[in-house]
Amino acid sequence: MEAYARKHAKDDAGPLAWLVIGYAHYIDKDYVSARSSWDRAKPLEPLLGDYLAYLQATAYQGEGNHAAVLTTLDGFDQKYPDSLQSHDVALLYASALMAAKSPERAAAFLEKHRLPVKSDIEITLARAYLAAGDKLKAVDIFHKLYFEMPTSAEAEAAAIELRTLGEAQPVGSFDQRHNRILLLTKSRRFQEVLNELSPLVEQAPPDKLIELQVEFAAALYRNHKRDDAQHLFESILQSQSASVDAKAQSLYFLAEIARDKDDGQKNRDFVAQLRTLAPDSSWMTDALLSAGNMYMLRRDYEVAVPFYAEVYQRQKNGKLSAYTHWKTAWLTYRMGKKDDAKRLFDEQLSMYPNSPEVPNAVYWRGRMAEEEALDMKSSIRRCWKACRVRRRRRATGTRRQTMCARKRRSFWRMPRSMTLPWRRCRPPAPDRLPGRPSRWPRSITSRAATFAPSKRSSALFPAILPRRFPRFPGQCGKACFRDRSGRN
Repeated sequence: MEAYARKHAKDDAGPLAWLVIGYAHYIDKDYVSARSSWDRAKPLEPLLGDYLAYLQATAYQGEGNHAAVLTTLDGFDQKYPDSLQSHDVALLYASALMAAKSPERAAAFLEKHRLPVKSDIEITLARAYLAAGDKLKAVDIFHKLYFEMPTSAEAEAAAIELRTLGEAQPVGSFDQRHNRILLLTKSRRFQEVLNELSPLVEQAPPDKLIELQVEFAAALYRNHKRDDAQHLFESILQSQSASVDAKAQSLYFLAEIARDKDDGQKNRDFVAQLRTLAPDSSWMTDALLSAGNMYMLRRDYEVAVPFYAEVYQRQKNGKLSAYTHWKTAWLTYRMGKKDDAKRLFDEQLSMYPNSPEVPNAVYWRGRMAEEEALDMKSSIRRCWKACRVRRRRRATGTRRQTMCARKRRSFWRMPRSMTLPWRRCRPPAPDRLPGRPSRWPRSITSRAATFAPSKRSSALFPAILPRRFPRFPGQCGKACFRDRSGRN
């Protein structure tokens, strides 16, 4: 690679090669050689100046030369305001300031880079404030990381920092802790949700208790603890203080539990209760979609279609309307109801022209049109064939006697296909012909000629001849045929 870089020193390929060589030395932790290679890539500064400065600073950081890092990155934001390396440069510069015993400068510098919010910038800023002696600001930032960014890697580091500051468990308000639970639920970390909800339910105000119980039961269900979740949902459903939304959510999850147990009757009962309790809620839509999916997977399309159809009939422009309308059309086609499927495919194109299901509807509608064209063509062909047969029968009826007469006259004639491979030979003597002359074939009596087989078919000729064409003896006295040479 170095030889290639030296060979192309006068064009752009050489500096690019030195850039790659320097990065290879950096990976090998040979920082001096890396910086030397990057110095030879300086012709790339008009295009990659920000990247080269960042790489030089990382090499100095690897050597532990923090003063050189600060010198290299000084004024970086002013030189390269639109650089993609701004975030990494800010962290690197702040770390060098803290290593140089200037946490106040680091905190002031990071305050300018807090937007957009990044968890690594926040925890570095909190540590800078902590090193500068501003404990309150550091604790506030640690709490923010723990409660508002629970899925980030820095959230656990913030909890550890708070633990070193004397908080065994991060202290926050009910709303902060509840917000953390909602964020964990959204990221599907249900075991952590259960761990957070267990102490929170005990501290919840009375008006929030049912809501937390529903969330706890939902977390149990998502964590595959279905029986415990079922008992809790049933108790919520019987509670007088539960809201309509809490009961609707409980009915939805009970229907899901019935589906998991393959109990179709209970599933339909819970959906019917939900239809009565909260017909316009999102839980009703989800329950109908789930029921339709259950019966579709069973290939019971007759039962699945009404559930899908009810979704888009309730809300013509809902979130799932286009999808459920397509499911209804597709399953109708699968059941062989071509006329209804054609109408539903056309509705899909007219009612939801921007939905992702439009290509599917166009394709299958085109397939149906193609099948209709083929059916029409085959029906026309059948009609034409029937007309031809009818005309042939009429013609046959008017000329039946003439055709029968022609058949009688040609009855004793050998077919033309049999005469082609044969050669005419000398007729035999009349005294050699068997039987009476009145019974001889017309071809013999009128033409006095017969036909002899060729060499290839001589052995098969007696078997090929029709029974009405009698064989006759030759001069040898045997039933045979002669060729021109006189051989039998």
